[in-house]
This record gives sequence, C-alpha cells and structure tokens, in this order.
Amino acid sequence: MFGVVKFCGIAYKRKLLPKETVMTYSQKLTEIDSIVDEMAAIERLLELSNDEDWEVRCRAIEKIGEYPLTFRVEKVMERIRQGLLDSNEFVRSSCIDILGEWKDTKSINSIISYLTNDCFVVRIAAAEAIGVFGDSSKAKYLEERLSQVDDDNEQVFCYFGLFLLGQHHYLDSLLKSLSSDYYRTRCAAANLLISCATDKNKSQIIEQLKNALDKENTAAASSSLTNAIYEIENDIA
Repeated sequence: MFGVVKFCGIAYKRKLLPKETVMTYSQKLTEIDSIVDEMAAIERLLELSNDEDWEVRCRAIEKIGEYPLTFRVEKVMERIRQGLLDSNEFVRSSCIDILGEWKDTKSINSIISYLTNDCFVVRIAAAEAIGVFGDSSKAKYLEERLSQVDDDNEQVFCYFGLFLLGQHHYLDSLLKSLSSDYYRTRCAAANLLISCATDKNKSQIIEQLKNALDKENTAAASSSLTNAIYEIENDIA
C-alpha cells in the first residue's frame, strides 16, 4: 500500500484541479495520495480507478482497499470485482489482494481460476488471496496447483496460502525455501514467514532466518531476511 498525506481533503483538491482541467499523470497520483477517508472521496477514487493509465488505476484501487468496512458498499465491491478483468496484470493482482482481504464470496471462484493465469504476478496473488480468504475447503485447489508447478518462486506462495488455510506442515516447505537457488524466492519466503509467526513457532522461524542470513550473499535477500527477523522479534506483524 501507499502512504497517505493528510494535508488536505478531496474537496479542496477538486477546487485546485477542477473536473474540466486536464490532469497530468503525476497530478492524478498526488491527488490519490492526498485523499482522506471520507465517503465523498470514494466517488473520485472510483472515477480514477477507470483512468487510461494503469498505474493511476492501480493506485486508486489500492487506496479504496485501505478504506474501512463501512465504505465497502456494493458499487465499490463491484468495481474491484471488475478489476479482475483489467488489461494490466498489476491492476488485476491488486484487485485479487483486496478481494481476498475482504473475503468476498462472490469473487472467490474467479480468484481460484487465476491460479493458472498466464501472468506470474496474478498467479501468486491468487495463491496468497485464497489463503487469506480462509476457507479451508479451498485448500484442494492450491494443492492441485502445487502439484503442477516446479518453479520455486510460485511454489512458495502456494505453501503460504496452504499454511494460512491450516495446513501448518507447509511451514517446513517455506523454511526450506530460504535455501532456494533463486534470491527472489528467498526474499519472498522471508517476507511471507513474517505472517506465519506465532508464539509457538517464532523461535524456530527466527533461528532459520538467522541461519539463512549468515549464508546470504545478495543485498536484496539480506534486507528481506533482516527485516523479517526484526518484525518477528518485535511482534510487528
């Protein structure tokens, strides 16, 4: 998610940049970041979520996803569902993330279907969202996908989704992913393990993260491992 700069409200921004004014790409992103949580602003975010630029659409949709439960009226829900069909993979993956967090029963079957999407970022978003959704009856779809995949990068998200659905033996697979040959997999595993930590397993996870950090030779993975250790040790997750 992106930071919120609460120095002005949407009404004030609209006075500075009236509807008939042609806004630049950067102006639209600045406006999105300055919007405060109020119902009137939802209309503007919905408008920007249909912008011609994919990053503007993505930022607007992510901003909508930050709103509390009381703002999730049906037209807002429906706009996020429509985003599953967006032409851009990052917009689709953001919509998958949000609908998973919102536990939207109307979209879960569509999200499951994205486990076999042509785009990697969409597939991993779907795997994680199914886990976040929390319906253990959906574990079979992640297990089926896992049996079809031999890519470490994708497997780690399936492990995570299954762990969230109560299949806690997949923690071992996540920990083994810290030794993957691919640094992106090691980064992903470290980041995902933050959300797996409990009072019961945190010592085991921290030990494995520290062992991995001692052996790590890339800046990116070292950063992910260090951050994961810090967050778990300080109960930030």
